[in-house]
Amino acid sequence: MLKIFTVLLFFILSIFVCASDKNNGEATHLTTHSKFNTYNIKAQKLCEQGETKKALLVYKTGLNEAFKDKKVDLLSYYFNEIGNLEADFGNNTQAFKHYQNALKFNTKNNPVLNAKIFKNIGALYLSWKKFNVALKYYQTAYNLGLKAKDGKLIADCLNNMGTVYEQQKAYSKAEHVYYKALSYYKKLDINTNICITHNNLAILNKVTGKFSQAAKHYKFAVHYASKTKNDWLLAAIGNNLGNLYCEMGELKRSEVYLINALTLAKKINAKELVHDALENLSTLASKNNNYKLAFNYYKLSAQAKSEFINAENTKEMLQLQTKYDVLSKEKKISLLNKENIIQKLTINKRNYLATFLGVFFLLSVAFSVLFFNRNKIKQQNILQQTIIKQQDIATKAIIEAEDNERSRIASDLHDGVGQLFSTVKMNLSGMQHDLVFKEKATQLNFEKTILLVDESCKEIRSISHQMMPNVLLKMGLVSALRDFINKVDERRLKINLDVTGITKRLATNTETVLYRVIQEAVNNVIKHAGASVLDIQILKDNDGLAIMIEDNGKGFDSSQIANFKGIGFKNLHTRIKLLNGTIEIDSSLGKGTAISVWLPSDTEISG
Repeated sequence: MLKIFTVLLFFILSIFVCASDKNNGEATHLTTHSKFNTYNIKAQKLCEQGETKKALLVYKTGLNEAFKDKKVDLLSYYFNEIGNLEADFGNNTQAFKHYQNALKFNTKNNPVLNAKIFKNIGALYLSWKKFNVALKYYQTAYNLGLKAKDGKLIADCLNNMGTVYEQQKAYSKAEHVYYKALSYYKKLDINTNICITHNNLAILNKVTGKFSQAAKHYKFAVHYASKTKNDWLLAAIGNNLGNLYCEMGELKRSEVYLINALTLAKKINAKELVHDALENLSTLASKNNNYKLAFNYYKLSAQAKSEFINAENTKEMLQLQTKYDVLSKEKKISLLNKENIIQKLTINKRNYLATFLGVFFLLSVAFSVLFFNRNKIKQQNILQQTIIKQQDIATKAIIEAEDNERSRIASDLHDGVGQLFSTVKMNLSGMQHDLVFKEKATQLNFEKTILLVDESCKEIRSISHQMMPNVLLKMGLVSALRDFINKVDERRLKINLDVTGITKRLATNTETVLYRVIQEAVNNVIKHAGASVLDIQILKDNDGLAIMIEDNGKGFDSSQIANFKGIGFKNLHTRIKLLNGTIEIDSSLGKGTAISVWLPSDTEISG
């Protein structure tokens, strides 16, 4: 586990270095075009706020405007920035196409912009594990950086080249370029990159068995991480250094760094770092022959690990439960069959002792009663199934009507009232330049009126999107969920969404139902749970689709759900039942709530 964590940290830091110029493209020409400079500033602010989807739309708007205005010098910049965001989304093929266009339209051969494009293409080939090709692009970018005398660009290329050399096990070459990158970063005083480069050197020295050198670089990494005030970096590197000292036999030093790493990881709620720090402390306690403490740390690490169990485990549990239910039903049927056989044998034995007429009479009565009962039970079952079917149809019709009404109202608000308000705002703004106000107070009231109309437009747009999000209709469930989650204030509730296996659109009805179920669950957490973290995991495979929604809120007694006056949980059960799925809600006071949803493969899932 410790080796895995070290490799994982190395990978994360390497990606960080590869992407160090994301959203900082060569925009020197933008300052001469006020409209395009506005697009650039807006997109960069959205990226800083985590609104990368919106930033992508802004960059694409700028690209279209640049085509219309024939601003060829801006096309390369926009294609590069769009490629960066597509790479962040994992759309590497699309990113590659945009980078190619960026090179194509860089007609003035701006060396800095060309270097950044080549470096970005190198990062794509590194992710595809085509190391020689990645190295070629990094070398080209490096040469252009030297020509432009751009120190940070040169250092970034060197750092990325070191990552490639390390993957190829060319350790001496990796060490050489890391040191060169470090000298550039120190001249530029970029603490974050200095920290990461020392960390890379530490990992490299540990891999090659130079533990003392590795410890020295880890200490430097900790020093510069403290300057950046990045608690995640401090916790991760401190954990690595503590693990290294443990392997070197310097147990007291190891404990100091591991305890500090654990404290920081808990502070920022970095669960994976909490688990690894506890596991390292367990190993350390074992080396100190304190097996009781080692066992306690091991239990705590297991508990921390259980908090981020992945969706695969959830799916396996659901499958095991389903198999158990099927086996239980089969056993009950088998038992009933055996009881029927015993009853028949008993009747036959008695019939042999009776007279022929008695046997005939008893059999006639028995068959008559049996036929009557079976017919009665059959009719009751048919009636019950008909009632259930009608109830399902009625419920489905109500929900569909509700969704249709939501869509109609949302459309009316957006296209009707919203457009009217927009027209009013436009007319008032136009009138403002033609009116002469006798008093300042009158002018202020007029301006306040325009602001109120503007707020009304925004409120109507917000309500219409909440009732029936356009992103759900246009881009599907996953995009709609990410859009919905991005609108939740992270300071109030941190929502983590993990989606696996959904590579295309689901059926429209399935997407609508699942979106409403997750939306209802999130709203319940916000209103009632008092939680700070909510994890949503979605897994789709050949067996079906599983959803796990877990929060760390105050919880409740889930055995009392039937007595709740609200309709929230009832709506969840009703919607999932329409898809022939199952939903389980598990909660207890002080231990949060977990909602498990399972849709079998024979449900209308695929679009």
